[in-house]
Amino acid sequence: MNSTQLRLFVAIPLSIEIQSKIESICSALKKQSPNQKWARSEGLHITLKFLGACDPALIDKQINPGLSTLFSQHKKFKLKIESMGAFPNETKPRILWVSVCDEQKLLTPLVKKLETFFEPLGFKKELHDYNPHVTITRIKNKLPPSCLEAFASFKSEFFGELFVEKICLYQSESAPGGSLYKIIADYPLGN
Repeated sequence: MNSTQLRLFVAIPLSIEIQSKIESICSALKKQSPNQKWARSEGLHITLKFLGACDPALIDKQINPGLSTLFSQHKKFKLKIESMGAFPNETKPRILWVSVCDEQKLLTPLVKKLETFFEPLGFKKELHDYNPHVTITRIKNKLPPSCLEAFASFKSEFFGELFVEKICLYQSESAPGGSLYKIIADYPLGN
């Protein structure tokens, strides 16, 4: 990535209420593993498509008009934010996450439309199946047993329902305390 390019992704922002609930659990887990970088509440989101390095000129010329059209044709919907898990597994986790329940089965077709939109623009198509989640930490070193025990106690937590009315284009910037995410465009969903 050169200095003029932006690191971008398309995602669904979480409500302040859901952010708060996740933040309180992250705070409890942080007490057990203070050296781990935990997600900041204002940066919590559900990633739909990671773009990576992007020429800023492409945003105004193709990305904004294309996503505005794509999302205006997609109706608003609800998601349940509930339970917690780990990739690849809970015995040796690399990522801890909060689950997103898509009872209406609208996310996977939407992600496929995003893949179809972005591929001709030169962005790599995802090779794995889409698994909606909210990442709360990427694990660099082994977590202490006390943190894994605390994590297990929150596994069946219910964080709330999210009414999705818009989808956003985010910019990711590296910072000493972890990545910072800034919304650079948002796209309202249709009725």
